[in-house]
This record gives sequence, structure tokens and C-alpha cells, in this order.
Amino acid sequence: MKFNIDKEVLSYLIDKEQDVISVKMIRKGSGWCAIPMPYVLLEAPKSSANYDLYEQDGIKIYMSKVIDSNRDVVSLRLKKFLMFKEIIIDGVRVL
Repeated sequence: MKFNIDKEVLSYLIDKEQDVISVKMIRKGSGWCAIPMPYVLLEAPKSSANYDLYEQDGIKIYMSKVIDSNRDVVSLRLKKFLMFKEIIIDGVRVL
């Protein structure tokens, strides 16, 4: 899997003194309409058994094994809202 890591993401990770991220699945919503979505954390997983490890641009990326790419390149970009920042991932699907 190849990644396109936006420069803003790299700068954000440097500011946070992080060189590891993990992408896991969370369920957004409630009850019967909870939708699985990928979520990026600024830490390594507690157990790497359910993750694939990739490295690009000096960043270790742990990707949950239930996530697959539906594109040649997966993009990581920074979403900003007021004073909040979040890394989001595009180009993946749930297996």
C-alpha cells in the first residue's frame, strides 16, 4: 500500500513529536445505524497482531487488517476546524 502524506500532516506530526500513527475502525452513529469508519490515532496500537505495518516519509503507519485500499494511493490529510485538527484518510474501504 502506498501513501500520499500531505505536508500539513507531516508538519502536524512533527509539532506533536510523533512518528507513529495507527488507523483503526470505529463505529460512528448509534444503534442499528452505526457505520464503520477509519479513524487515525497518534499512537501505536497496544497489540500489532491485527495491524499491517507500513513506513513512509519517516512515519510508521499501522493499518488495521480489516481496512483495504480501493485506490493505488491512500491519502492522509489534515482536517481543521477552529482550533481542532484531525488526520483523516481517503481511499480505503472496510473488508
